[in-house]
This record gives sequence, C-alpha cells and structure tokens, in this order.
Amino acid sequence: MDCVSIPFLSIKRSFNNPQWGLQMISNIKDLTFKKNNLKVKFHFDRLHCHDEAGGWGNAEPYMWTVFFKIDGTTCRLNDSLMLEGTATIFTSPGNYGHLADSDVDAGDTMPIPSTIGLKEMTLIPIPVPDTVKKTGIGDIPAFAGCIVVLMEGDRTKAGFQAFDANIQKALNSLIPTLGFAKKDISEEDIRSLTGKIQVKIEDAIKNQQHLLENFQSWINADNTIGTAAFNFSGDQLLAHKLTSLNERWINDNGDWELFGSVNAIEQPSCSERV
Repeated sequence: MDCVSIPFLSIKRSFNNPQWGLQMISNIKDLTFKKNNLKVKFHFDRLHCHDEAGGWGNAEPYMWTVFFKIDGTTCRLNDSLMLEGTATIFTSPGNYGHLADSDVDAGDTMPIPSTIGLKEMTLIPIPVPDTVKKTGIGDIPAFAGCIVVLMEGDRTKAGFQAFDANIQKALNSLIPTLGFAKKDISEEDIRSLTGKIQVKIEDAIKNQQHLLENFQSWINADNTIGTAAFNFSGDQLLAHKLTSLNERWINDNGDWELFGSVNAIEQPSCSERV
C-alpha cells in the first residue's frame, strides 16, 4: 500500500474514531504540499549545421556540457526563508574531436555521443524550516538544468577547466538570491550567467597559450559559436512531461541548431523528505 492511499482509508475509519480522523485530515494537508523526488533525464541527441561559415575549409565543431541541480541534496531554506548551500554539477568529457565528425559542411547532422549529451539525475525537493512546515508546506521545488557551449575549433583546446570552474562559482553565487519570495531562476539570471562564462572561456583560451599558439589561433582560432542555458523547477518539469531543448545560433561562425529534450518522472515516497 502506498503512502497516498493511507489517509483516504483513515477518513473512512474516522466515523468510528473522530479524533483520529481529524489527525488524518491534517496529514492530507501535509501531503498536498509535500513534493516527491523526480527522476530527470536530459538528452541532447543531434547537432545540425545549416551553414558552417568555415572560410577556406569545413568546420570542426565540438561541444561542452555541464548538467546541474540545485536541490535538497546540498541546499535548504534557512530561517530567513532564503536558500543556502551549493549547486551540484555533472561535467562531461567534451573536447576537440569528440563529435566524431571533424569535417562538417552545410547540411550535415552529427549525432551527439551519450557521454556528453545524456544525463540522468534524481531531483530532491528542498527542505524548509520547521516554522514553515507548521503551515502545511513540506518542501519547495528544486531546480535542474544544463549549460552548453558550442565551439568551432581548428587549433586550440584550452578553456574547458575554466568552463567547469566558473559554472560552479556562478551557480553558487545565484543560490543565496533565491528563496520563498523568489522561487524561480529568471531569464536575466541566465543571460548574466552565460555571458560571464563565455568571457571567462575566451580569456582562458588566450591566457593558457604561449606566443606561438596565440599566433596560430589568430590564423585559425577556436571560436565560440554560442552558449545556451536550460533550467527548470521541479514543478515545471512535471507540468510539461517532455520539453524540447532546441537552440539555434546564427552568427559570424555559421548557422547551427542543437536538438534535445528533458523529461521527469515522479517517484512517490513515504519518507519525510521525498
């Protein structure tokens, strides 16, 4: 018997024991606000080149992905009703040549390896203080997301460590701004985050090279085709079931389109923190 069915059985029994019935009704209120764990699956499956803008030669794209979650694993709502804790990030081995096709022309579609395009995670609701629990609210929604950087590279391979480190730092700095009054990560938050990360990547590529490499990069450089950030609350994931993660970049580095999806399955639990 699962935990959701117990209160309804208890209501029937309340005719024989009114006091116990009132207690079960109170429990139903708690269950109404209690949130379950979510099994979340991100999947980027293909990258399409509409125009490679490769100049003298074809393009050589590669992609970095970092998946993340802000949830009850490492975060909680404090007595000031603001979030505290750290984000959990999942890095990928993305690097030059990992898309298997280093000679991409307009019209080509590249499958994205599961090592960089697929991530499953368990999203745990964020616990609240006892003072909030007394109002009948059990937990607040957690967040899950992914940040993608698409590069077109011919010579240099620097910047991946800067990518990981700065995502962790940026997400951690975002957490204290969230809380009971601001429950969602805004579009402005995302634009600020991705903009700062792109600058850090480009600086790292320059700073980690010696003079000869910088000269080679000037001739045939690694270019950032684009960045994208996707983030969802647990409630949003449940409401939409399956959500597309498409992104298209059109700029001096060509015309590229990324395809993917995210879905979530609820995992009911009878434990206090579900």
